[in-house]
Amino acid sequence: MHATKVRPSQAFVISCHLRYLLEAAAGSEGVNDEDSEALIGIVTGEDFVPKGLSLSDVAARLQNYLDSLVDAAPGDWAMLFAMWKSR
Repeated sequence: MHATKVRPSQAFVISCHLRYLLEAAAGSEGVNDEDSEALIGIVTGEDFVPKGLSLSDVAARLQNYLDSLVDAAPGDWAMLFAMWKSR
């Protein structure tokens, strides 16, 4: 299995602490089941892009995950993390 190492966005940062708060607020209902740590590692270039996927595929999966978290967050949580949504 071959993978490609890329450094697409070293400036891409999502605080693990803020993501944990949003994940806790959103709960598990209606949230995409993704390995966010792995996706972030790929987008930041710390990890390899898996064979058969493009960086765009991985970025889209990460964005869908973040969108689902914000959508599932109750009350003001969704408003506080609105900047993480694409739509």
